[in-house]
Amino acid sequence: MVVVDEKGITKLREYFVDREKELAELKRYLNDSNDSVGRLIFISGEAGIGKTALVNELSKHATSSGMRFLKGRCLYQENSDPYLPFLDALRQYFSQRMPETSAQEENLPLSFMPITSQNEAEEGTDTASESSDELLPIGLLPIAGGKETQQPLEKIDVLAERDRMFDTITQLIINISHEKTLLLFIDDLQWADTASLQLLHYLARRIAKSRVLICCAYRPEEIEDIEGRVHPLKNALQRINTEKLAITINLHRLSYEHIALMVRKSLEIEEIPDSFLRLLYDESEGHPLFVEEVLKSLIEEGIINAHSYVWDFEIDISKIRMPDTIKDIMLRRISRLREDTKKVLMYCSILGHKFSFDILFRTAEMPEDKLLDAIDELMAAKLIKEEHSPKEELYAFDHVQVRSVVYNTLSKSRVRVMHRKVGDILEEHYKKNIDEVIFSLAHHFTIGKENKKAQLYSERAGDKSTRMYAMDDAIKYYEWALQALEEGEASYEANKKRIELLNKVGDLCNIISSWQSALEYYRKLVKLCEETGEKIRTAEGYRKVGESLKNLGNTDESRAAFEQSLKLSESIKDLKGAAEAHRGLGYIDWRSGQHDSAIAHYNISLQNSMRSGDIATIARTFIDLGNVYNYKGELDKATDYYLKGLDELKKINDVSEIARAYNNLGDIGLKMRNPDKAITYLEKAREYGEKIGSRVRIAWAYFNGAEAYARKGDLKKAKDYADRAHRIMERIGDTVGLHGIYKNYGIIFRLEKKWDDAAKSFNNALQFFVDRKMPFEEAEACFEFGIMYRDKGDLKNAIEYLNRAEKIFTEIGSMKRASEARKELESVGQ
Repeated sequence: MVVVDEKGITKLREYFVDREKELAELKRYLNDSNDSVGRLIFISGEAGIGKTALVNELSKHATSSGMRFLKGRCLYQENSDPYLPFLDALRQYFSQRMPETSAQEENLPLSFMPITSQNEAEEGTDTASESSDELLPIGLLPIAGGKETQQPLEKIDVLAERDRMFDTITQLIINISHEKTLLLFIDDLQWADTASLQLLHYLARRIAKSRVLICCAYRPEEIEDIEGRVHPLKNALQRINTEKLAITINLHRLSYEHIALMVRKSLEIEEIPDSFLRLLYDESEGHPLFVEEVLKSLIEEGIINAHSYVWDFEIDISKIRMPDTIKDIMLRRISRLREDTKKVLMYCSILGHKFSFDILFRTAEMPEDKLLDAIDELMAAKLIKEEHSPKEELYAFDHVQVRSVVYNTLSKSRVRVMHRKVGDILEEHYKKNIDEVIFSLAHHFTIGKENKKAQLYSERAGDKSTRMYAMDDAIKYYEWALQALEEGEASYEANKKRIELLNKVGDLCNIISSWQSALEYYRKLVKLCEETGEKIRTAEGYRKVGESLKNLGNTDESRAAFEQSLKLSESIKDLKGAAEAHRGLGYIDWRSGQHDSAIAHYNISLQNSMRSGDIATIARTFIDLGNVYNYKGELDKATDYYLKGLDELKKINDVSEIARAYNNLGDIGLKMRNPDKAITYLEKAREYGEKIGSRVRIAWAYFNGAEAYARKGDLKKAKDYADRAHRIMERIGDTVGLHGIYKNYGIIFRLEKKWDDAAKSFNNALQFFVDRKMPFEEAEACFEFGIMYRDKGDLKNAIEYLNRAEKIFTEIGSMKRASEARKELESVGQ
């Protein structure tokens, strides 16, 4: 028999069926977390299969055992704050600790404070108190204060800053588990923003020894590739599973016996004709949500008596028309609503998964009592439900598919007009705290084709996402802003803004190592700058095109782009731009083994930088020159340039480049076969890298440190350093560094006499350097490969690889290394 609640809403009796095995497994993991064995669990299964019900059962066990349960949910096709599921869960934690006290009045942990910009908080303005119930980790605050003082992206190691923010949140979650073992549930992970998935990955690496169990439910059918683009969750699952950081529990459909049991227990009727049960099973194919919704539909239509304890055997089962899909069930339920109620439901679908009474009232434009009647009818029909909120009257769709069905029935014109209307209402309602709804405004005005407002709020949403280190979200919003500009009226100001946004998006793509995308944006930037006569920006754009092509391994096109930049900069007498173009060309020639040409470019870059007084470029070019002489084998000259660069860098306190200089001095120590001297410099490089959280500098210090410890014979530490460098470089997308590490792994395996592993590692490195046309690195890999075969006793292969190394070193003018290769050839009788 069904249950009737205090509001007269009929509900099927809930019955937990056929998940005992999975529940027992989850309980074991939860009990393990009591003993500081933290885990990440993925629960995979199609929509309505029972993932949420399973975790809800687990949560009952957790809370009855004195543990803490927090939940966050990802929302479908909504432009909510990045990291929403984690922020929701953490807000729950604080509301549990402070149910009747505002955040302003409590002594909050240092890692939390009210949402506001950092400069406002420091200046002690009243802004913080206006949103005191909105708590946010300090790590999520703007990079360098408010909008006006934010540092340019190129001045910040954004990925390092993001990791610092992730560490703040991770530490907070672990601290919460110190009070009580924590069960954290994230539902509908297939709709998570990329930033949330990155944070989840970060957490998974760090909860192994904590009292935290994270359960994430997702729908595998919704993570297929879209238009050739890999779904973000698919990428995240691959990375997490590769590192063996998670366990996956797959939920499948129910058997006929379990469906029959579910129906009997839900209706509290034991004797139900097998023909009805078989029909229901065949139509549902064992899908529990479908069964539940069909039963509700049959009760609402009066076919099944909701108040009877026995089955009506006069029902003609053959005449029961089963719906084809969940969508059909939803449409049936909606069709029985009054017209006013259907209109309200339509507005609800535009507002989003959750919506407030105040905004719905302004949107629906109907008398309050009629709106309340409509809400009551929607709740009675189990289409929406009331949400607990101490601040406002909130409602939400009972199931995400309800909203999807309603929204998809609307015409394109109605969708456009309604989104524009909702955007106007939100803009007016939140005019004093517009940042709270900035993502929603971008969403509504973009769909509403209100181009000026879409551009304004999308750009602001992109800026906010950038400050929160949610780079993929930022790119999306900037793309929306660009789309609005392109669809709006053409003007000089619009073109200036397009140039600014194309530059921003290109830089963000570079940060996340999406070099092909960066290249496309920079090419658009160049084209627009040429059309508008912005010569300085055009030259800068060509340099950025060159950098992207360089990162993609396209040397010839990269060279052409730098040459075009140089030509433009010289034509307008832009010394700084010309210096940077020569640096770019110098890098291409250095990596290509054209050392004399590289030196010539770097020397001209120095001359231009000295004339323009650009100390930073002077210092960096000294280090670049050191790299060329390093590869030529003129190690004393290389050292002199590194030290000159170091002196200049210390004057301007460029910590990142100081770390690079020390790293390169460490490399000189390696080439001089002085590992102790190398380690001294490399530890300094790592120390400076850690001062600013620069992962690339830390990674390269570990990278060279791995070789130094291998040369010293400390293979355990060498392997540890190589592993650290590998993890970091894999995360930041440094492919050159990654394949350099494979060479170092080869050296370590050679010294361990693990010949097959060594050969595999050297092959990985060698093939990459050949493909990228990096002759010095190719020769180095060949040299080490030859030494491995010599030690193995395979003289034929040793001679082949050493000959190849000697030939390449000679061709590119690295005579010292060529001489070393010849000595090794002599030692094997060549």
